[in-house]
Amino acid sequence: MVWYFQLASLLSNMSLCHDLIRTLKSPFDVPSSRLNWYISFSLILPLIIVSTLYGTSSQTKPPEYIRLECNDETPTCDDDQITKNFNYCLILMFQVFTLTAFYSVAFAFKRLVRKGVSVKARWAFFKKHLVYIIVIMAVWIL
Repeated sequence: MVWYFQLASLLSNMSLCHDLIRTLKSPFDVPSSRLNWYISFSLILPLIIVSTLYGTSSQTKPPEYIRLECNDETPTCDDDQITKNFNYCLILMFQVFTLTAFYSVAFAFKRLVRKGVSVKARWAFFKKHLVYIIVIMAVWIL
């Protein structure tokens, strides 16, 4: 269950960075139209990933091999394989989040440097987003 919430949190943060890009690209679009997509993306994709990891885990080793490898301390040998596969999946999702986050920072900088936005508002907006990205990455890395 913790794995589901880890992925949901990461995908929610990715959706926030994507929403910043979409908002700066077309500021007059209604954000509520994208909200349903973000919620679906953040809740359904982790469910699919976690259920796929659990669904395919019993097919990775033949039953005889599992019985020989297990002992009293480990109730199922599939737990190690599931954890390993989940870690690979989490690393992949974190890399996608990192790319999305850096792209959103670069895109925000590019759009906010243009005329029409006061310097004070520009740097306040950019600084808040940059600090948000740095804090989220530090939490995930540590």
